[in-house]
Amino acid sequence: MANVAFDKHVQFSEQYISRMQQGLTELFQTGSAGGSLKFCSDLIDVRLSFRAWITEDVEAKVMPFEDALRKIGARNIVLEALPPGEERTRVVDEMYQVFSGVLELKREGQVDEEIAPRKIMSHLQELLGVQQLSRLRRAVVQAAIDALESKA
Repeated sequence: MANVAFDKHVQFSEQYISRMQQGLTELFQTGSAGGSLKFCSDLIDVRLSFRAWITEDVEAKVMPFEDALRKIGARNIVLEALPPGEERTRVVDEMYQVFSGVLELKREGQVDEEIAPRKIMSHLQELLGVQQLSRLRRAVVQAAIDALESKA
């Protein structure tokens, strides 16, 4: 069962990160907030398809990112109905503040670390033990090289 759970975590992480990277590229290229609701929906679909296998901790790490995408999309819808003026400017500022955090761009302050994609990727890598596995791989390779050199 532990092997199955690990494999499911790997599948979830790969799918989630792949869709996150694709969506971030789309947002960065178009600069349009209009696609953020579809992007968010796709990430939610990935998360829900692995609901039985992911922990509350994992959900807690990815939810702020999904919420940020939802906020961007909602503000974009509101923006379409607002005439030029102070309220529209406020909504634009709010939307782009969240948008900057999602794209990890600095705009009038620091990036919101809670929604920064690299933090989510780091968490998923930590969950899978990617760094530990890399260290083990390096240790095994080095041990094999040392063994070959001592025989030579």
